[in-house]
Amino acid sequence: MLRIHNLAKVEYSIIKLCTFVHLCASLAVYFLPQGIIDTIFLPLLGNNFTSNYSWRVISSNNPGLTTQPGVNAFYLALFVFVCITEFFEGGKKKLLYIALLFVSMLMILTTAKRSALILTVIVPILFYTKFLKGRTVQTMKKLSTTKIVCGFVFIALCFIYYVSTHPEFLMNLMEKEETLSSARDISNGRYDLWSIAYQGFLSSPLYGIGLKQIYNQTGYDVHNTYIQIIAETGIMGFSVFAFSLACLYKQSVYNVKKYIRTCTDSKDIKAISLGFMIFLFLIIYGFVGNTFIDYLPFMLFSISVFMINLKRY
Repeated sequence: MLRIHNLAKVEYSIIKLCTFVHLCASLAVYFLPQGIIDTIFLPLLGNNFTSNYSWRVISSNNPGLTTQPGVNAFYLALFVFVCITEFFEGGKKKLLYIALLFVSMLMILTTAKRSALILTVIVPILFYTKFLKGRTVQTMKKLSTTKIVCGFVFIALCFIYYVSTHPEFLMNLMEKEETLSSARDISNGRYDLWSIAYQGFLSSPLYGIGLKQIYNQTGYDVHNTYIQIIAETGIMGFSVFAFSLACLYKQSVYNVKKYIRTCTDSKDIKAISLGFMIFLFLIIYGFVGNTFIDYLPFMLFSISVFMINLKRY
């Protein structure tokens, strides 16, 4: 671990800024005319422009400024965590971050990515009920019950009105669910990949079939980190991986409990809170995605570990 003073706070600020940019790009894709977006995105994306254009124009899924909607949903989910952290640990802009959180959730809907939408709800609930229950109650007490109820009612009415006047908003998500249900594969092809990985594991359970062999066979990673690792590295490799992850989790939980209990710096608390939510998000995401396979989630996982362990006990 690098011992650089305040680096975790800098990482928090970078994540906050970059994910906000992705929210703005998602809003631009959804609301601005196609010609304007093409003019802006072409020089920014270069060779990746074709993939972006195909998703947002032909498939009508919102990739924002990325090459696919799944990556965009990933960034938007991180910004949801930022908004939640700012709401509970920030200053006087709580209502602003609640509004940004609401908009971010709506933009995740436009990507038609179910896992990101579900995890943005589950992860903060798990984190704040386990580690920050007392602080959460104190924050909510500062807001009058009337303001909270009025705020949620207002947001709900805005959502209902917008969806009723823009039925295409949920169309992609509903069409995807109908297509997957009719094909009897709600996993969107993951069952087949998991089956291939399982057969690979059976062929060599102790040492596995070799790294990236499933990708070489199918052109896809397994979209389940844990199944892929045990299939490609066997029981021997998976045991080392699982032990290392368990140690990281244990140390991280210990640090969060100790640090939040004694810390008085709200910026440090925001950094460690966001870090742990990203950490938890990526561990759970590993059951339907490639957390420790793809470079982007693995890089963010490494950053989250540093943010959690900004001070060691």
